Amino acid sequence: MTQTLGELALGMVFKSKDHLKASVQDFSVRHARREYRVVENNPKLWKVCCKWDVETGCNWMLRGIFKSNMRLFKITRYAGPHTCLMNEVSVDHGNLGKSMIATHLMGMVREDPTFAIKNVRQTIKDKFGFEIPYHKAWQALKAAREQIYGTWESSVQKLPRYMSALQKWNPGTVVEWYHLDTDRPGLHMLNYVFWAFRPCIQGFRYCRNVISVDGTHLYTRYKHKLLVAVTLDANNQVLPLAFALVDEETLASWTWFLQMLARHFLPNEDDRVCLISDRHPGLINAINYVPAFKFPRGVHRFCLRHMLVPSLLDSRRATNIQSKGLIGVDKLLNPI
Repeated sequence: MTQTLGELALGMVFKSKDHLKASVQDFSVRHARREYRVVENNPKLWKVCCKWDVETGCNWMLRGIFKSNMRLFKITRYAGPHTCLMNEVSVDHGNLGKSMIATHLMGMVREDPTFAIKNVRQTIKDKFGFEIPYHKAWQALKAAREQIYGTWESSVQKLPRYMSALQKWNPGTVVEWYHLDTDRPGLHMLNYVFWAFRPCIQGFRYCRNVISVDGTHLYTRYKHKLLVAVTLDANNQVLPLAFALVDEETLASWTWFLQMLARHFLPNEDDRVCLISDRHPGLINAINYVPAFKFPRGVHRFCLRHMLVPSLLDSRRATNIQSKGLIGVDKLLNPI
């Protein structure tokens, strides 16, 4: 059974139509450097011809048929090579699709999850000699990542199992869910999820009573947010406390997140805390709904970095002043 990529010939057989298509695609990109178009396509037949057959009279064509007695696809007609010399592709190749590019990117993306689009374009140029456009590189990189890590939808579906595994292998890990009702009985839609590891919960007892919170974008098609709470230990090292996945940074989501923090990190009436954050309206208003963070149990202060940056964007001394300001904050926090 023929499975090697390269030259094509009459009588070659392939274990599926996908393997036949991949071989023709590889041949057209690597060797012929010509484009083809699909003439016929059904579950048992796949026929292609030169993209420029009408304009140039090129007779290149290939037909593959499913042979039921062999359970294989076989090339039953093949006319080559291309005669359209004037139409050799030199920039992008129409048949060099995102799936083919993604296949060649898999190893590199596994090794470096931050593999950039500019690296994709350079890799394809070095490997095939074509300069693919930005949007094709982006789509191929997205496809490669989804094949390795799964889609956003599949990841969300695995979230309950993932959280169960966290709790099983990290005893004492806290996970809180908040669902929305739907019009289907017994079916709920995930809205928020909160988690905190037991060592972090226990470790907070020995840290200064200061919690910093912030939110960051999750760059997916659904634009969810990740809320994070951290503190500093006695060695001025960051200790992550808790995380939450929410739909947006709103009054409701921040209130829920602060309630979860209070439940698991500030359970006693006499617990005191200083909350540091940016000036997000939803967070500022949420403090009024969570007694643990509201005066007199809690005090709220704004992050100096968030206060300095907007006012210093046009200043040549912004970097120097900001760094001095942050050093000053560290000196003030040390005695706490």
